[in-house]
Amino acid sequence: MPLLQRPHAEIYYEVCGDGPPIVFAHGAGGNTLVWWQQVPHFARRHRVLIFDHRGFGRSRCEAGFEPARHFADDLTAVLDDAAIARAAVVCQSMGGWTGLQFARAHPDRVAALLLSGTPAGILTPKVLAALTTIAEAAKQMDRAPAWNDAHPALAGDIFERDPERGFLYAQLTMLTRPAP
Repeated sequence: MPLLQRPHAEIYYEVCGDGPPIVFAHGAGGNTLVWWQQVPHFARRHRVLIFDHRGFGRSRCEAGFEPARHFADDLTAVLDDAAIARAAVVCQSMGGWTGLQFARAHPDRVAALLLSGTPAGILTPKVLAALTTIAEAAKQMDRAPAWNDAHPALAGDIFERDPERGFLYAQLTMLTRPAP
């Protein structure tokens, strides 16, 4: 499990499987662990790369250098380190900011771009209002959450509808708190 040294950060990533490359970029409520279902499935026929954005999961970042503007350059460096010239890029939530920035900077390196649940950095008044609402909800999560606290990214009824996955996501989120 390589740790790639970047200016003011250390980026954790994993690669497994063989075949056409796929990169998975997690959202703000996640880390490499949120892809626990996708990695085993796709690694049967693809080379799968997962990484923790700077300041998330097992990646580290110096204070003041966390902003998303570094994410695409971090992804470029990770792909270079893993010797992946071109890949399909799958992005969830905050990961969409990474994917769209990366695709705009390196269109020749993107075989496909899938954006899920993300404005991908395209900020309209409506998107800004929604992001403000999400940020306010996330502030409530700064306290020690109960096991069944709904993360802002989860459906409000997740613990009634699917308690096992709700619990799993709550646990993954606890591991995602930005590193000091």
